[in-house]
Amino acid sequence: MHAMLSAEDSEAGVRSVYRKIIDSSEKAALGIQSHVYAHYTEFVLISKEISKLESDMLQIHGMIQELQDLGGIWNPVSKYQANYDRFKDYRS
Repeated sequence: MHAMLSAEDSEAGVRSVYRKIIDSSEKAALGIQSHVYAHYTEFVLISKEISKLESDMLQIHGMIQELQDLGGIWNPVSKYQANYDRFKDYRS
């Protein structure tokens, strides 16, 4: 059988449970906040690296374009096309 609780006992129990919930909530909030800060730092570093890689790719693209503009000295597309055409002719 259930024992009867006095008003004081049930109020103390409710306050105790409420305090535990508040404590758990605060701990969870601090944990989430620390993870957000840690991942934000990683996000910033990765974003900077992506930006640098994009810049490098633009520079490489510019260099390739300059080489192609020099009169077709280096044109990888035509090189591969020529190889494909030779292969296609060989198979025919």
